[in-house]
Amino acid sequence: MFLIEPFIWMFSVNNFKRHFLYLLLVGVVCWSILFAIFNFTGGNFFFTFNLFLNILIVLFEIILFLTPILCITGYFWCLTDNIIGRDTDVLLNSVYIGKTSNLKNIIILPDWNLFRFIWRGIASVVASIIMYIPFVLLMIFVLFNLSVIAAFWNLNNAQIVAAVGILMLVLALLIPGLLWNYARRDSVLAVLNFPKAIYLMESYPKKYFLNTFLIVIFSFARSFIMRGILLALGLGAAFAALSVPNSYAELVGSQFLAACAVCLIVGFILDTYWIFVNAYLLGTITPPSEY
Repeated sequence: MFLIEPFIWMFSVNNFKRHFLYLLLVGVVCWSILFAIFNFTGGNFFFTFNLFLNILIVLFEIILFLTPILCITGYFWCLTDNIIGRDTDVLLNSVYIGKTSNLKNIIILPDWNLFRFIWRGIASVVASIIMYIPFVLLMIFVLFNLSVIAAFWNLNNAQIVAAVGILMLVLALLIPGLLWNYARRDSVLAVLNFPKAIYLMESYPKKYFLNTFLIVIFSFARSFIMRGILLALGLGAAFAALSVPNSYAELVGSQFLAACAVCLIVGFILDTYWIFVNAYLLGTITPPSEY
């Protein structure tokens, strides 16, 4: 049941269909306007001789493109926060068949606030950059001092590779805990609370590692689903050709444009559904009593 629950829990929650539709409508409206502008200008980003006006138009196009992405990203973090702070209800089974009671999660979706979602989506980008800075600095330090470390610990090449691999794995395992803390605290600096991430890993190892594993596996599954859809629609060749285009015409050909349109629509629908799955997995690595 634990494998199915992340995919079905949302269908029993109030307003799920409405929120799902709202998230899709944000993408439809913004990208439809963007497509209309792009079509009106004949595929050009600029259509006036006024540099300032051209800059404003490009900024408007960038905002239209990013708004749906930032919206679902911000919604994901608000939803994860609600899941972390969820209530539970006891499901009592018949004592005559010897079964114990089970706990049912009671999850409330976040209040719909488009500007809040967009703002938190922007904040999450900043938080992600801040989170990876210590990782990058540490890896740079290790790589630039490999000879010193190897000499100090008397390590051979195979041992160095193994040690670096273990270090990267340990750092990667801290990321879910840091993201959990960011979702809960709603602060860009919460992603630097490494003691909290270590505490979560030590206190709830079963759910922590299981949910992390499922997030990774389901991410690969989503990639395979998208690839399967493209191949089923006969659009895989267009993306394969994109890697080694022969001419500009190949890039703007009808097949490629159709592939982009289908990929964008199907991918956005799938990603919108996937945020509910990943939010559940990330939010339930701890019991609701954890703060």
